[in-house]
Amino acid sequence: MATSTGLSEATVQRMSKQLPVLPPIEKLRGALERSINAQNEMKEEMKKRTAAHKKLLRHRTEMQQKYFHMTMVSRAMEYHRKTKEMEATRNRSPEPHITPTVCI
Repeated sequence: MATSTGLSEATVQRMSKQLPVLPPIEKLRGALERSINAQNEMKEEMKKRTAAHKKLLRHRTEMQQKYFHMTMVSRAMEYHRKTKEMEATRNRSPEPHITPTVCI
C-alpha cells in the first residue's frame, strides 16, 4: 500500500480501520429510492386516515350538538310546564264560603 510521506504503514492501517468504508453508490441509490417510496406511501396512508378522522369528528360534533339542543329544549319545556302549574295553583282564589243561612 502506498503511504503518504511521514506516515508509517501501521498508522495507515490503523486509520483505515477507524474510518468507515462507504458502500457503492448504486446500492445507496436503490435503498434511497425504496426509503422515499415507503415514506410517500406512509404519507398517503396518513392523509386517508386523517380525512376519515376529520369526517368522524365532524359527525360526532354534529351529533353532540343535536343531543345538547334536544336536552336544552326538553329542560326548557319541563321548566315551562312546572311554571305554568305553579301559576295555576297560585292564582286560584279560594272559593268563598257561603253560610247556609243566606238564602236567595
